[in-house]
Amino acid sequence: ILNVSAADADTGDNAHIMYSFTKVSSLFHIGETSGSLSILQPLDFEMSPKHVMTVIAYSPRNPKYWSTATVIVHVEDVNEEGPRVENIVYHTVIWDSAYPTGSTFLDINATHGNKSVDEGIHYSISDDNSEGLFAISNATGHIFAIKDLPPHRYPQHYAFMVNCHDNGVPPLSTSVMVFVALSPINISYPVFSSDYYCPEALNDWTAPDTILTQIKAFYLPATLLYSFTTERDKDYFCMDPLTGIIRTKKALVMKDFPRNVTVKATDSQ
Repeated sequence: ILNVSAADADTGDNAHIMYSFTKVSSLFHIGETSGSLSILQPLDFEMSPKHVMTVIAYSPRNPKYWSTATVIVHVEDVNEEGPRVENIVYHTVIWDSAYPTGSTFLDINATHGNKSVDEGIHYSISDDNSEGLFAISNATGHIFAIKDLPPHRYPQHYAFMVNCHDNGVPPLSTSVMVFVALSPINISYPVFSSDYYCPEALNDWTAPDTILTQIKAFYLPATLLYSFTTERDKDYFCMDPLTGIIRTKKALVMKDFPRNVTVKATDSQ
């Protein structure tokens, strides 16, 4: 990372100089003859933003002749992880005209371990913004309708991606999927937040207990329980009946498991 250099007015072998630390360091190494300072292991800003060392330069023929210099290494705070969100997927339902235009119906609350970065998180909706019906506050993450949402006889489904960007160096981002259902309030059956859910593409070999996606249905005022419609799906996947989170039940090889899975939501009462 730098070279420490000393000069000796002597000539010949008497002009040779060697370098060392006054204290043994587990983080840094200095070349005995070159004075080249190198790092032995990664430095962590959170552990110590600054390291101070004393280097001694001496004559190997006459060790009583020596001199010291102080070396200060400053560690930069590098952004190592993107914003964190509360949920892997966000679901909501809008009953008829329950939320007037401009009213917040969903809040994406992203946080960051670094407080200075936390204050600079910004939000945006990707281009697949479902007919331009929705917008998000760049500063707060509040999602609201920017157009009137006319009532429907049957549920209407919308899906879009929200991107959360921080102001770290380098800047990082996290994306979450949002599902919105528009539904008449007097509907007589549970309303799913989407008519289909598409998890991220799986690898050729996917480990057991891998979270694939989360489904969500709404039905006033009952609590719903989630389940698979066929027994075969239970051989490959498991689903939390209360949260709707679907996981792999065992290691999966792409050719061996069903590509389409049907789930249902049942009134627990």
